[in-house]
Amino acid sequence: MTQDELAKASGINRISISRIENGRDVRPPTARKLAEALGCRPSDLMGSN
Repeated sequence: MTQDELAKASGINRISISRIENGRDVRPPTARKLAEALGCRPSDLMGSN
């Protein structure tokens, strides 16, 4: 899934997705939206680097 596709599916701005991918902290509501769009749990997105 591209950043643009994830942005559309989650309602999160593509720039925010890029920032998160580059290490910026993610707020719980944002993590929930991303997880829902990706079909996983928010905790799955919070793995260690």
